[in-house]
Amino acid sequence: MLKGAVRQPLAPPVGAAMASGAAGAAGGAASADAAAKRRHESPTHQAHQHEGKERVLPLIQRPVHLRLDVLPFALGYLALILLDAQFTSGAAIILVDVLYVALLLGQLALFLKCQWDPLWHASIAYRRYRYQPPPSSLRADIIDGKMQDMTTWTHCLVVPPNPYATSDEKASQTVRPERAGIVPVALESASGGTSLVATIHFRGWTYRCCCNAAAGLEEEHADRPMESIWQPDGEGSTSFLGEISDGEDEFEDDKKATGKYGGSCATLGWEPHFHRLHFPIDLPLQFYARWTGHASDRALQSTRRIFGRNQTVIPLPPYLSLLTQQLLQPMFLFQLLCVTLWCMDEYWMYAVFTLMTLLLFESVQALNRWRSVKRLREEVVGADVGAEANNTTSAHHVKQRVECYRQGEWTTLPTNELVVGDVVGLASPSAPNGGRHRSIRRGAHDHERGSTVPADLLLLRGRAVVNEAMLTGESVPQVKESIEAGDDGDGARKTLDLGDGAAHKRCVLFGGTTLMDHHSAEEDGENGASGQTPADIPPPPNQGLVCFVLRTGFDTIQGQLLRTLAYHAEAGGGSGSGGEGVNAKETFYFLLILLLCALASAGSVVHHAWGDVTRNHFKLVLHVVIIITSVIPPELPMELSLAVTTSLGELVKRYQVYCTEPFRIPLAGLVDTCCFDKTGTLTSDEMRLHGVRLPDALGQKDGAKKGELSGSNDDADLILFDSILSKNKASLSDENDDSNRKSPLQALLPRDTLRVMVGCQSLAVTHVFVPGRDGRTVVQTELCGDPLEKAVVEGCGFTIHPKTDLVVEKDALSTAASGGGSLKVLHRFAFSSKLRRMTVLALDADTTDTLWALTKGAPEALKPMLDPNSLPPDYEQSYLRHMTLGRRVLALGYRDLGKNTPSALAKWKSSRDSVEQKKLVFAGLLVMDSPLKADSARVVRELRLGNQNVIMVTGDAVLTAAEVARRVGIIDSPKENTYEICIRSGDATKFLFRPLDSRVGGNSKETKEFPYSPSNLGKLLAMVQEGSASFCVAGDVLTKLAIHAVELNTAVKSGPAQIDDRTVLNHPAAKAALSQLVPIISVFARHAPRHKEAVIAAFNASGRHTLMCGDGTNDVGALKQAHVGVSIVSVPDLEKKQRDANDAISAAKAEEKRERKKMKAKEGKGKGSSTKTTKQKRSRAEGIERSLQAIAEAEDELHFVSLGNASVASPFTSRKTSVRCCKDILQQGRCTLVTMIQIYKILGVQCLVNALVLTTLHQKGVKQGDRQLTAVSLVVAMLFLFVTRGKPLPKLSTQKPPSSVLCKETLLSMTVQFGIHFVAIMAATVLSELWVDSYDPSIVPDGPFHPNTLNTATFLVTVLCTINAFLVNYRGRPYMEDLTENKLLLRSIQACYFVLFVCATEAFTPLNQLMQLSPLPTSGPPLFLEVGAGEASLGSVLHEALLQGVSLVGFRGVLCVIMCLDTALVSSGEKAIRSLFKNY
Repeated sequence: MLKGAVRQPLAPPVGAAMASGAAGAAGGAASADAAAKRRHESPTHQAHQHEGKERVLPLIQRPVHLRLDVLPFALGYLALILLDAQFTSGAAIILVDVLYVALLLGQLALFLKCQWDPLWHASIAYRRYRYQPPPSSLRADIIDGKMQDMTTWTHCLVVPPNPYATSDEKASQTVRPERAGIVPVALESASGGTSLVATIHFRGWTYRCCCNAAAGLEEEHADRPMESIWQPDGEGSTSFLGEISDGEDEFEDDKKATGKYGGSCATLGWEPHFHRLHFPIDLPLQFYARWTGHASDRALQSTRRIFGRNQTVIPLPPYLSLLTQQLLQPMFLFQLLCVTLWCMDEYWMYAVFTLMTLLLFESVQALNRWRSVKRLREEVVGADVGAEANNTTSAHHVKQRVECYRQGEWTTLPTNELVVGDVVGLASPSAPNGGRHRSIRRGAHDHERGSTVPADLLLLRGRAVVNEAMLTGESVPQVKESIEAGDDGDGARKTLDLGDGAAHKRCVLFGGTTLMDHHSAEEDGENGASGQTPADIPPPPNQGLVCFVLRTGFDTIQGQLLRTLAYHAEAGGGSGSGGEGVNAKETFYFLLILLLCALASAGSVVHHAWGDVTRNHFKLVLHVVIIITSVIPPELPMELSLAVTTSLGELVKRYQVYCTEPFRIPLAGLVDTCCFDKTGTLTSDEMRLHGVRLPDALGQKDGAKKGELSGSNDDADLILFDSILSKNKASLSDENDDSNRKSPLQALLPRDTLRVMVGCQSLAVTHVFVPGRDGRTVVQTELCGDPLEKAVVEGCGFTIHPKTDLVVEKDALSTAASGGGSLKVLHRFAFSSKLRRMTVLALDADTTDTLWALTKGAPEALKPMLDPNSLPPDYEQSYLRHMTLGRRVLALGYRDLGKNTPSALAKWKSSRDSVEQKKLVFAGLLVMDSPLKADSARVVRELRLGNQNVIMVTGDAVLTAAEVARRVGIIDSPKENTYEICIRSGDATKFLFRPLDSRVGGNSKETKEFPYSPSNLGKLLAMVQEGSASFCVAGDVLTKLAIHAVELNTAVKSGPAQIDDRTVLNHPAAKAALSQLVPIISVFARHAPRHKEAVIAAFNASGRHTLMCGDGTNDVGALKQAHVGVSIVSVPDLEKKQRDANDAISAAKAEEKRERKKMKAKEGKGKGSSTKTTKQKRSRAEGIERSLQAIAEAEDELHFVSLGNASVASPFTSRKTSVRCCKDILQQGRCTLVTMIQIYKILGVQCLVNALVLTTLHQKGVKQGDRQLTAVSLVVAMLFLFVTRGKPLPKLSTQKPPSSVLCKETLLSMTVQFGIHFVAIMAATVLSELWVDSYDPSIVPDGPFHPNTLNTATFLVTVLCTINAFLVNYRGRPYMEDLTENKLLLRSIQACYFVLFVCATEAFTPLNQLMQLSPLPTSGPPLFLEVGAGEASLGSVLHEALLQGVSLVGFRGVLCVIMCLDTALVSSGEKAIRSLFKNY
């Protein structure tokens, strides 16, 4: 068997890590596959163990006549037919009819349940496969039996995991479960008939289950056909994977222990085991070095059959199918039942109108879903798919062609023909072609001009510049190096590792990204001799990069994002009901209360009328059902969906914020904690070179004292670049002799320091084509890569030569290919977030025979590696002091590695530790700063004024983060009262709070340190809220706190246990401890992505509602964990353009203000304005106009910046670079939340009023006409539409909206309103009864509707109660526009009042006739009624008052008074409740 292939674990089995979201897939999918082989090292290797635990169960389809929804019911119908033929008595026939109806309803219910729940469908229509061992114990018979069983499989049930199975209750607000599915099984024979493979496809994933006849006990279920692909010598021969292995099968024990392939033939039971495709992403590095592509057609066909082509098939579901799904939803069926009941009660017009409205709503919902899938499909497939008829291949895949090395020769293929394992040659459009360039693009932010990477490719040869904005949303280009250059040579196992933070990720070109520029191995000289590419593969014809295809189609990182988008769009984007976001449990209780009220009303009706022989029992039962179903009005889902849809449109239209999960918009109204990343979010991604702190031995070079070179006491130890460079350039520009003149920096900085600054980087040069002044295209080169490194190199006056990749001075770029002072980088040990440093091996032109190791990194991380003799005594105080000023500090070091020879270079390249762990010579401290974004401080201040807790979660150092937090207003306590949590010296289990300034030379005797204890956290929280203290914590300390909490918890339960630092933050004990700690922390510094996610989870566990704002992939986990995740675009060049323009405008206005003062002074002396002043004004006006034009251009260019498919990971994505979008989202969220709560209140009051009308008044013979119900329905729909049009206020209120429909304020308000309405309706009823004859057939409860005084008066008052519900429940300020500002709603309510009072006064009789209203009385009650009423109501104050009112103002006047009193009383009652409850 294939030792080398088998030793590598298959792709994660069905329980492996499923991509939980979009942008995190860039590391998640790769790490899921790679981490599977390390499971024996870390049992809790995933952050959430329930993720990726989907189950795949084989099914056998039942024949139609044996289905559980057919056979039992058919037998039941047959039995009822036979019974019906036998029975002759009436009671027996009625019983048979009842049983028949019950059976029919049961079958209908079972059918609907199968449509709603695939698990039920699987149980009803399929039979689950269960293995039955054969009587023979021979291995051959057992395997043959398994293969025979596999041939009976027809389908598989795929059950995704419950995303919050082990989480708390609030997790359901942020994570949605996936729907299970039933998919067909495809069986194929492989390996010459010795293997049988079952394959299924579920939502873009492919699962396989294999059974092998000719295999060992542990390998009988190994996927041999898939493993044999990487066997170039064919089956039966020794694989070179086995040759390059170390002789140990490291995973053999793990494979046997875990039953990796589903159990051996020796087991009595066998559960089929499906696994995902195993892509070659974790093989030994030497495998890629020796791989020469697919060598035969057989291998190519096998690979294509298993892994598929490089295409993303997004099927377009038929519109009728989506509409059918909508119409079979439980809510629509309930609404349909209500419509049917109204039809049976003779309200045809109202029922038809409601039905048409519901059908229109569901049709629009289905159409939106269909358009979403179609839009996504057109983006992937191309807009011209119609010409290709059902083509589902990506258009750019079809049109783009690539060089592919197959069967020993290069050939040109469409990219959709690529398969896994192909070796391709990829070239950028900017590659030279006969001395000329083939493409033009405007700048680095124009992503559509480059060459799209067709699949996930491993870079074997060359160097690339890639823009990954389509995946990450970050516009900063990334430099990719070959796998040999990306190998850190740390002595670890030489296998490809694409996990989070792995160095090999910088050797992968991810599909969908843009290849901006490339440098082939032939251009790189020595790099072309890399040992990672087979020597017998010639250079590609296009002189491009040589790459290995790792993953294709939906399995690429981009494909996984597209899969998420596709199935999210088909499912409706989470906006099916629109009501999600308000607590579902509390909503259920709210409806349950209304249901109890309806049941009480229905019970009173039954009790009152069941014994009445004159009543029609069918009509009575029908009426009772209508009362019960009136609890949930049919328009409820439409109104809630309308509120969310309106908010979606407002976010896009007003704020350019896009939302992929609409149910989170109301959640934004509940947010009380706002978390921000620092770099790229609160501050710009642009890094500015501030200065350099030289070693003391070099600080006095040429007599230039550092103090004299600095501009302030804070910079007393720095060489400041801005002032010194400008001064020296100005002085040196007048010198004529420049033959041997050094540049200003060479005169100021030691060569050793300058060498590290410009040599220790991973930048690359790319070609940019910009329009020149004469309209012609000008070819320019620009550096791309890390903004910090770019700022240092450019700030030092250096660049990279576009042809030789030498680091040279800009002045020497046009004169010589390798001018004086050049550097050549030979090898890079990439920056690692774990090590916090990077190192390069380089040659200096001044010392060509010497090999230099150049290192930079965090000062605290580099200090143990630096030679103590080279360190200044104030090393630590110096970098800490600059960090307290909000600056970023890097330590520089170098080492002389001796003479440069090929053997010496190979030796140093093989081991990173041997280069870095020796004593490096200190070369200085590099001080950088990044400017705050223009409105960061203002937005933070507004959020805090809005009663929001604002915190910072960043990867920067504690001191730097604390200072930036103080600048933006997150920290408002004095510096001496800013503390950090530290570990007590000598005891890793004890923690204390220590002032931050004590690290920077503060007097520890005067500073107060106090121990950390959970018991004093409450007092500390009060101090934080008062602003008298602030607290910070670093990521490593947070981990130690979590470990300590877990150790305490574990020791109490089961004694000491081994704890994994990577997953300890997810332990329940750690979460509990952190949830108590995080409320007092203002700054979380030095936090890795897993720390950020844990912090947000801890805030959620403490009962907070969180917002997280970030800009990069390192924030993805936190964005997904937060209730509201907001990603913003990061475009440093556009931010700089806007900032420079704003600074120019501010300077011009300041100058204008000074000139105005001078003019006033001159006018006081009698002097007029001069011509010079007029010219200055014109010049300033032109400058301001240019700056405004630059700002407008930057805003326009932001529209062309790709948001990236990774924005799917964030529910909200802003096209602006400012964090102001967070405040806008909170305002819109509060507006939406209040709107939804007032919709519930309005519908609740309306439901109670309807219950009153349908019970008490119905017993008195009160009915409503068909036209009346239809008109009221139209008015209510219009008013609800205008309610949702309310807009948020520009200022965030300190008062938070109610968080629940079950709060005491809401319930009290509804009770008071209903009580007032009840009195008003009963008063109108008592008044009208005096004019109604009890023998009038129009008041018979079961009779038809006939207008009379009673139903006319009660109808007018009931409609008024409905209008008043909109009037008094409209919340307005401080969360949204007031009623007077919502002009449409105000005018509509005024029009409704006008129409009602016109009808009540009978000012326009045709209107009353149209509304089926009877003429109102114009005189006193009839004589016989008056006497009877007087006898019956002797002493009745209400009757006396009403009769006196009628005698004074008439019936109409009394009716109008009742309506006015109802309006005044409910308005006053609501105002009183709002004044009583301040937060209501």
